[in-house]
Amino acid sequence: MSPECIEVAISDPAVRVRDSKDTARPHLTFTSASWAAFLGTIASRQLREHPQVLW
Repeated sequence: MSPECIEVAISDPAVRVRDSKDTARPHLTFTSASWAAFLGTIASRQLREHPQVLW
């Protein structure tokens, strides 16, 4: 388990992300479209770099 964790709150049309260990700091806000693009990029890189990992 990694100590680097985030909390994600999805409330259309926004997605809010914050550090789960430092909740006093402000959150980052993304549009649903930009969050989906971010996740798609992560997924495609993960599959490219680690094709043996199946989700």
